[in-house]
Amino acid sequence: MKNHYLLNRALVWLLSLSWLLLNSSAVNAQQSTNTIKYRVTFDASTQLYTVWVVPDYATPNSNNGGANELVSTAQVTLKVPMGFVIQNITDASGTQNWDKNPVKLGPGLSLTSTSGTVFTQDYSPAVLDPAYAYYVIGKAPSESNLGPFVIGTPVALFTFKGNGCSGPIQIMPPGDPFIEASYVAFSYNVPNSFYSSSGQPVGGNQDPLEQFINSSGSAASCQSAPITVAITGPAAGTTVANLNPAISGTATPGSSVTVTGPNGQSCVVVAATPDGSWSCTSLTFVNGPASVTAVASLSGVTGTPVVNSFTIAAPLAPVVVLQLKVMLQGALVGSTNNLMRDDLRSKGFLPLTEPYTAIGGSRFTHLGGGGETMPASVTALNVGTGDAVVDWVFVELRNPSNLSLVVATRSAMVQRDGDVVLASDGVSPLSFSGLTGSSFFVSVKHRNHLGAMTATAIPLSTTGTVVDFTTMTSAQRWNTVVGAFDYEGWEQTTVSGRQALWAGDANHNGKVKYQGSANDLITIFSEVIAAQSTNTNPLYNYDNALGYFFGDVNMDGKVKYQGTANDTSLIFTNVITNYSTLNSGQLYNFDFMLEQIP
Repeated sequence: MKNHYLLNRALVWLLSLSWLLLNSSAVNAQQSTNTIKYRVTFDASTQLYTVWVVPDYATPNSNNGGANELVSTAQVTLKVPMGFVIQNITDASGTQNWDKNPVKLGPGLSLTSTSGTVFTQDYSPAVLDPAYAYYVIGKAPSESNLGPFVIGTPVALFTFKGNGCSGPIQIMPPGDPFIEASYVAFSYNVPNSFYSSSGQPVGGNQDPLEQFINSSGSAASCQSAPITVAITGPAAGTTVANLNPAISGTATPGSSVTVTGPNGQSCVVVAATPDGSWSCTSLTFVNGPASVTAVASLSGVTGTPVVNSFTIAAPLAPVVVLQLKVMLQGALVGSTNNLMRDDLRSKGFLPLTEPYTAIGGSRFTHLGGGGETMPASVTALNVGTGDAVVDWVFVELRNPSNLSLVVATRSAMVQRDGDVVLASDGVSPLSFSGLTGSSFFVSVKHRNHLGAMTATAIPLSTTGTVVDFTTMTSAQRWNTVVGAFDYEGWEQTTVSGRQALWAGDANHNGKVKYQGSANDLITIFSEVIAAQSTNTNPLYNYDNALGYFFGDVNMDGKVKYQGTANDTSLIFTNVITNYSTLNSGQLYNFDFMLEQIP
């Protein structure tokens, strides 16, 4: 390689921005007869992009009598989506030395000059597409052996990765408006170039002859092959005699497949290579129509979800009976006979349809239950006795191997003595059918009280199993430790020697809170003000907001913010006084009075 050629191009490859400064001999170079093209490709299996040189000639030739091609210097300019960040540039062979930290050029991007000044790139008056940026990657001016050249056979120059899949990566084409815009704005030398032994005639030439003429092939797209997924089992429209069927299918090999089933259950599996097969066996269904959704993703690209519908018709397990008992602290306020007050019933405020489906959210998601109704006649049963109904409660059975997985729910009525009964007749204990197994964790929740759950799975029977939360010890109730707070013994509160659910969760978020963000007084205040919608000057101590309200935590059929018998005082007493062991600082904004259910 000729020394004057190396010197002429040497300034282009300084390690600072100065290598981008325009070199007149490079821009005005004559075209060699031995030309090349650049190509960029993407390998999904390795997530690597590769830049290649594709020669239009072979070695040896009239300019280069050797078997191998020797390249002195070259420049590759990539046109990339604006969000793309080039990473991990690696030389394809040990004799090459490509710039490993090229600057990102494009309209609106920041850049640091050789003096250390940071400025925003402005290429006006040129109008450039703001969706694209450019990387100019230069080879150091030292001779590199690229091996034999064969016409049309690509030779790798370097590889790189990106920060994700932003779109196609391409060799900047000749005539791209960025070439002139960068010259006019900053005197940058950005065109693609390639200078080798075969490009220069024997005997020398005052100016080196440019060999690059164009790009070869299409842009490299990480999205060239769509991410696909299919569900093959159970087959669509078939009937399955299993509550835990294997959900299986195929997807793009190596992709991550997320399968979603009933009640928010999901599993994530990786499609096998090379056949793309996958299987999920952790979902639990109930008898009846069923469907699953699967979606695959790979390298930050997510495919189109697919849905498969089928029917579950598993043999029914024996009906099990749950004789559940629970007390609500709010309904025990002012009680003297160990029975809860039934003000909501006696004042005619109890809704005939369960309220939990309308509340929704993760705390009140039905599975096998929901929509239960109560005949109006139930409200007239057993008046004046312990068997009169008080309010709706939400009952869950949970998987014995995974206590966070709900397998069945019921909305039911709780009586004054704590018995939980069917809403349909107001007297019968709860029953469940179609369950897999016979032992379950049992939890009970309420719309404005904190729920509780058994510490172990309880064996249920066809003749009836008693689960009495009113007499449970802390060892029999599930609890956890959150930071410095050990909830052992604080799952429920004690009222006249009996255990009861904590009152005060007016916004039903699983927490009782007096002050601070998302506190429960906000619900009480809002309901009191809303009850005075026709009053231009609503009263904080309004005493006539009557009905079925979430803020009515003392369950007297009235939501009240200030004044005698208001609902805020019960929340204050619970947080500051009754919870004082955990809230040892008696903080008004204590944020850790939490429901003990996972």
